[in-house]
Amino acid sequence: NAVKHFAHHNVGKRRLHDKPKISEVNACRPWLVAEVTHVKPAILVAMGATAALAIFGKGFSITKERGEFRVTEYADKTIATFHPSALLRALAVDKESAARMRAQFVDDLKKVVAALKRP
Repeated sequence: NAVKHFAHHNVGKRRLHDKPKISEVNACRPWLVAEVTHVKPAILVAMGATAALAIFGKGFSITKERGEFRVTEYADKTIATFHPSALLRALAVDKESAARMRAQFVDDLKKVVAALKRP
């Protein structure tokens, strides 16, 4: 996770995470860098807008730029896709757009699998 702690608010009996602030992403960056440096991944998958922000920077748009491999300081192949919880939230709002998001998510993961199979 790009952020190690989550602010939250309660809705009834449910505890919902708030979107992390840029200051929280920056405060947790040393842990992210240490973890990625230790693991040395062949491919790094940023799942969700917060992870993409932490890896690619403030100008990255998950809806416009997901699904494309990029070289980053963390891995030669780095890709961003939707966070699985975003798929679930979309399903609760609009099943048609949720189905599109899910198809894109699956396509992104297929790209990762294909890239892992290549020498």
